[in-house]
Amino acid sequence: MKELRIESPAKVNLFLEVLGKRGDGYHNVETILETVDLFDSLTLKEIEKEIEIKSDLPELPLGKENLAYQAASLLKERLKIKRGVQITLDKKIPLASGLGGGSSNGASVLLGLNRLWNLGLSYQELAGLAREIGVDAPFFLRKGRVLGKGRGDKLKPLPQSPTLYFVLISPDFEVSTEWAYKNLTSSEPCFFASLRNKNLKDLTKEAQSIKIILFALKSGNVKKIGNSLYNRLEEVVIPRHPQIGKIKKRLLELGACGALMSGSGPSVFGLAEDYQKAEEIYKKIKKDFRKVFFLKSFKHLA
Repeated sequence: MKELRIESPAKVNLFLEVLGKRGDGYHNVETILETVDLFDSLTLKEIEKEIEIKSDLPELPLGKENLAYQAASLLKERLKIKRGVQITLDKKIPLASGLGGGSSNGASVLLGLNRLWNLGLSYQELAGLAREIGVDAPFFLRKGRVLGKGRGDKLKPLPQSPTLYFVLISPDFEVSTEWAYKNLTSSEPCFFASLRNKNLKDLTKEAQSIKIILFALKSGNVKKIGNSLYNRLEEVVIPRHPQIGKIKKRLLELGACGALMSGSGPSVFGLAEDYQKAEEIYKKIKKDFRKVFFLKSFKHLA
């Protein structure tokens, strides 16, 4: 039986603004996604007919709720494939952490089965399937540093330099993405929701904040990037989970040039000015939390 092993990376959001609810139930967003060198490992082994998911993680769903299962099932159904696959997941990315592990696994299964079964599907064909799995799945086909619009699945590659270094903490609780979006105080961006308390100059600055971080990334100035980090969902999640705010404060106290919750949380990363500073922060904070990671930007595998 043929077998293939593939690495499935995590992501962080350097920027996330919510621009209003769509007719399909999703929200329009502007986001900057970045893959980091924290990986799940997937082993795909061809079997006769069925789809089997194996993992030593007891809390991981192994059936139709699992996005790796959904990816394999979708591919088999659309292409009328009779062969089956056994997918073994070695999970290192924390579950429900805002790091995109499930979507990454789903995208990795699409990529892996395209190779294992010699399907010859193009990126565009794989992306069409990935969109049916989840909004982040198309990004994990591309990887790297990307600007996402629409539901987050209209993607534009960004320059891969500079390499960024992070210290990331994943607390021992989960945050529902659906809950976070549902409980935003307004379906409009925060700079419109707070119109009465802002002058025109401040509004213009906030409305252009995506441009500010894009310019900072282009300049390569890590301190400017740190000052431009933003996640709209923090205004909902942090009041309910104050520990996230405390982790951000601690990372900044230790010298991070910026700190942010990734996605809908609860993971929080501190952006360090360079490798040495990230290592220094990591050594000081790793004893305080169970899941602490020293990470850097991860570019495309292929």
